[in-house]
Amino acid sequence: MLNTSGAISGGSNDLNVSGILSRANQIAELAQDIEKLKNDLSIVKNNVLFIINEIDKLSKEIHILQNTIREKENIRLKGESQISNILKNLKAITAKKEMLKQERIQLTEQIKNTESELVKYENEQREIEAEINDLKKEIEKYGETQKENITYRDSILSEVTNHKIAINSVINEINSVKKEIEKLFNEKDEILKNISEKHNEKLKLKNKIVVLEENNMVLEKSIKKYQEEKVGKNVVINRLAEERHMLEEDLNKATADQEKLSRDISSLNDEMNKLIVKRARFETELENVQNRLWDDYELTYNNAMILKKEIGSISKAQKEINQLKEQIRELGVVNVSAIEDYAKTKERYEFMNAQKTDLENAGEKLKRIIHEMNILMEKQFSEQFRLINKNFDAVFKELFGGGMANLRLTDTDNVLESGIEIEVQPPGKKLQNMMLLSGGEKAFTAIALLFSILHLKPVSFCVLDEIEASLDDANVVRFAEYLKKLSDKTQFIVITHRKGTMEVSDIIYGITMQEKGISKVVSLKVGDKAG
Repeated sequence: MLNTSGAISGGSNDLNVSGILSRANQIAELAQDIEKLKNDLSIVKNNVLFIINEIDKLSKEIHILQNTIREKENIRLKGESQISNILKNLKAITAKKEMLKQERIQLTEQIKNTESELVKYENEQREIEAEINDLKKEIEKYGETQKENITYRDSILSEVTNHKIAINSVINEINSVKKEIEKLFNEKDEILKNISEKHNEKLKLKNKIVVLEENNMVLEKSIKKYQEEKVGKNVVINRLAEERHMLEEDLNKATADQEKLSRDISSLNDEMNKLIVKRARFETELENVQNRLWDDYELTYNNAMILKKEIGSISKAQKEINQLKEQIRELGVVNVSAIEDYAKTKERYEFMNAQKTDLENAGEKLKRIIHEMNILMEKQFSEQFRLINKNFDAVFKELFGGGMANLRLTDTDNVLESGIEIEVQPPGKKLQNMMLLSGGEKAFTAIALLFSILHLKPVSFCVLDEIEASLDDANVVRFAEYLKKLSDKTQFIVITHRKGTMEVSDIIYGITMQEKGISKVVSLKVGDKAG
């Protein structure tokens, strides 16, 4: 502490410190009691919420069981309805079966009667045929010798004709009866088949009735079981309701206790706020003294306590203070953060130095890679350039019918950045740069260069847009023939107006406009047309 007389003493007022510490301890204990009460209240609330959740869960389970019972009851009623419908259907089927039996008996009687009539008609037919034979014999016996019996013969023949008509009528009726019998037999088979199907259906319905009865028994057992469980659940619900009532009473009691505790806490908070204000005032005073100690002497509180000593003479101490102040002024401004700044600067320097080393190493590595890549690219380019140059000369001679062509690098020392000059000598002309040729010769030379590259690296697909437009007809034919030869390895789509190119193509697509503003595509397979 710095007194007005200039004396410095360490330590503090024991009375004030003990009072502040005592109040601080009381505040801490009260805060702990408050936290404990809050925790107890939270536990009680959690228990109440847990019990309420359990009651809700049981209520939901009871609701689910009630729904299940209703569903089972609906299933039972539905099963009883199905059984009733099946029994009705069974009665109807039984009645229909009896009716079919009666119809079968009637049909059997009709068949027997029809068979009897058929036998009767067959006997009559045989008798009539016998009479006809007898009459024929009499006609043959008397027809040749007695003319007077001609009239009698005619009457006999007329009678025979009538008998034949009657016989044919009987035969037709017999055939009709046979068809009717056949129809009745078919109906009989169909009825027997229906009876068999109805019998099978009856068996299936009986089996289904048995299954439904078994299901009904199972449902009745399940309903009985759920009813028993429902009784047990009701007991549990009643017990839980009682527990809930007790818990609500406990909750009300805990709420009252909470309100009392809240009032106590509020009172303690008021007292604690007063103590905090008082403590803040003391801390402010202490901070002001420490600031003065630092501003005037550049000493912290702990350092002052270490240097604390008894003062014999105030004047002597004041003199020493003045001497120390003078020495401090002579030292000048002291940068207290110099050590920390040095450490940060050193760390930054080491980091940047490491980064620099990494970048230098990476740069050297990249330089080596670039050098190796340049060597590899130069080697590959030179080899491919040599092959293309060789192909270019061969293709040029074939297309032009002679002459020579050559590709030349403008800078042999720097292959990768060198330009390329095209030197050609068409038949009958001198060697010259491609740019000095006519338009058609330039185009044909460029085509030769393209074909020489395709010879080296065939592609699967190539589009050519009127590249032969400036050629004369003879060179168009040569171009088309060479294009046809390359089509074994490459598919070409050629946009052209030249007849010679069209003649060697496989398929021609044309665009027409028969109506204004409406384009139409027309295709033609040249091979099919030629055939």
